[in-house]
Amino acid sequence: MSESSRLAKWRVLVSLAWIDGELVDSEKDWLRELYKLRVKNQADRDQLEYDIANGVSLNDVLPLVTEKKHLAEICHLANLLFAVDGEVCWEEKEILKQIKALVMKDINLGEAIGSAIGAKHEILEKRAHRKRLDRIERMARMAFWWD
Repeated sequence: MSESSRLAKWRVLVSLAWIDGELVDSEKDWLRELYKLRVKNQADRDQLEYDIANGVSLNDVLPLVTEKKHLAEICHLANLLFAVDGEVCWEEKEILKQIKALVMKDINLGEAIGSAIGAKHEILEKRAHRKRLDRIERMARMAFWWD
């Protein structure tokens, strides 16, 4: 997993907090609490503190997020972040739509659903096979018990 993509994910969240033109104390506190739990590298923490104090352009940091997982995390965390100040402005809603589109880009839902169904079917088949083996084993024990 790319460390630069991971840092960019946090920087994108900071830029999203600034998207409405202001960063209120509750947003700053929320961001700091969140990244202090998950960002271990002091240089990365310093970068995030700088971004919180001075802002960072979404256009500069969003392209640095290269992992789909990080984009998906941004969507989830952005929903929480946008609710911290009590209101979700139209800019925040629009940016969130764009990030969701990036997450879904190049994802074949039919293939993903088919893969999930196949995995579930395989699990059910293994369970059924295990149940048959257990039944045969019980029958074998009973047969030997009567001997």
